[in-house]
Amino acid sequence: KSLEKALDRSLKSLDTNYVDLYQIHFPNPTIDLKKTLRTMEKMIDMGKMKYIGLSNFNLNLIKRAQNALSKYEITSVQINYNIFHRKNQRGIIDYCEKNHIAVMAYFPLGHGKVTQPQYNKYFDHIRKTVGDVPNANIALAYLVSKHHNAFPIPRASNREHVMQNVKFSDLLLKDEEMKYLENRL
Repeated sequence: KSLEKALDRSLKSLDTNYVDLYQIHFPNPTIDLKKTLRTMEKMIDMGKMKYIGLSNFNLNLIKRAQNALSKYEITSVQINYNIFHRKNQRGIIDYCEKNHIAVMAYFPLGHGKVTQPQYNKYFDHIRKTVGDVPNANIALAYLVSKHHNAFPIPRASNREHVMQNVKFSDLLLKDEEMKYLENRL
C-alpha cells in the first residue's frame, strides 16, 4: 500500500498519469521483495508506470528480483560505478549486459576525484589521442565505451557542467585507451 501511495504522490507532484521508470532505491530486508515487485507489476498494468528498476542492489538480490517477477523484467539497475570504483561492480555489469538491463552509473566522476590534479597525468595521456577534453568527459566516455548498456548520470551543479557534458557526449575511447586508464587508476 505504501508503495502505491508513494507513486500516486509522485504522479500528482509531477502532474502526470505515469512515470517511465520507477525504481526501488535501496533493498529493504524487512519488506518482502517479491510482494513489492508484484505490486510494481500491478502498477504497470494500471498504466501508472512503464518499467521497473533497482538501485543499490547486489548481484544476488538483482537475480532474486528478476526471478520474482512474473510478467515483466528488470529494466535498469543503478549502481555506484566509475573509473575508480569498477572492479567490485563487474559481476553486476556482466549480468546486466547478458540480460539486456541498463546500468545507470551514479557517481560516474568518482565524487569529483577525476578532477583532482594527481590524476591529470593519466588523463593527459588520453588527451593526446582524443583532443582537449576535460578529465570528467574522459571518465564519462570510459563508462559508455566500456559497456554498451552503461549510462552515466553525472551530477551537474551548474549550466556550464551540463553544456560540457553535452558537448562531449559522443566521445568514445578505444580499447587501448581504456586499458591504459584501467592499469593506472
